[in-house]
Amino acid sequence: QLPSEPSAGGAALDVPAWLLGYPNAPCIQDIIDVFEAEAVRDIPAMVAAKPEISYMASRGYLQYKCFQQSLTECNPLAVRVVFDAISSSDTVDPEVAQGLLDSWKVEGTEVSFLSKLVLTKTKAYAAVLALAGILALVIDLIWEEALYAHIGGLGA
Repeated sequence: QLPSEPSAGGAALDVPAWLLGYPNAPCIQDIIDVFEAEAVRDIPAMVAAKPEISYMASRGYLQYKCFQQSLTECNPLAVRVVFDAISSSDTVDPEVAQGLLDSWKVEGTEVSFLSKLVLTKTKAYAAVLALAGILALVIDLIWEEALYAHIGGLGA
């Protein structure tokens, strides 16, 4: 569970929180606060300053834990939402992260960020559904093979 406090308040993102998988809809101002935080101006420096907590971090990738630890003054839910818009996993190339954060600051629109967030979440849900479909197919094949072996084959 991500706490939604402290919050700057105001209007929330115009997407149902349940659709994005969050406990409640984050406030737009909280997300803007993440974009404007001092720490996000130099993501490579953020990565270099934090301890390596995994193999990917040791290779110079930005991890959510590092992003979260660098933005303790921001709303925790907004920090997670921004990172989720950057990557569908907990790891991302720092140059990609920096480029997206810079573009959202310059554009200053909710639409660009929101479309990227929804796209990233949709890709993650699609991957889970595809994996579940493959798993169901494998289970079905195993079940059929076991059933066929149990009855000794048809007409044998």
